[in-house]
Amino acid sequence: IGIEAKAQRSFALLGDNIFQISNHLQVEMAGQIVTKMEETSTIKVLQNSFTPINYSITQTGLMEDSLTIDYDWEKRLATAINSEKISNINLKLNTFDQLSHQVALQDNISKEKTQLSFNVIDKDKIIEYKYRISGKEKIITPLGEFKSTKVERIYKEDSRQKTLFWLASDLNGILLRMSQTTSSGINIMLEIQGGTLNGTPIEASN
Repeated sequence: IGIEAKAQRSFALLGDNIFQISNHLQVEMAGQIVTKMEETSTIKVLQNSFTPINYSITQTGLMEDSLTIDYDWEKRLATAINSEKISNINLKLNTFDQLSHQVALQDNISKEKTQLSFNVIDKDKIIEYKYRISGKEKIITPLGEFKSTKVERIYKEDSRQKTLFWLASDLNGILLRMSQTTSSGINIMLEIQGGTLNGTPIEASN
């Protein structure tokens, strides 16, 4: 099934080593909006260590859902609230949410670290997300040609899901392209259309 998706992502400093990552996604089918998603994660960054503070996601459209997560690292406890229940989750070291773990992954890859598995809060439990680097590729986008690192998420062998993404090798691991097949067989492709890095427009390498 082919659908069109538009997304915006930002990574902004709020102050005192606190950053906020935001995702805005709109999915259309046959010209009609079927899903809108607003997602944010606030994290503290110290000495290349990423500590999530809170997370929220709201989805509207054909399917409606919401989730908020508040982290209490002193008590090693996270409180997850969705439309159905409130869950208390015992935190492991290096536990992230859906959004903040992507930032940690991009940082690890850009610094050639080998740690590509993360504890991620998925609704009311912690799941290990694993990735592998599939290689280096030059890809052509609407902004031109970029050097990239191709990354694949590792799922169970019998899973229909597939996620591939390409991170810019020369631009701090900025997401250039993502291809995803959901468990229901829906295919989504996202590709960079524009953006800025530290106030400078993102441009292809010469």
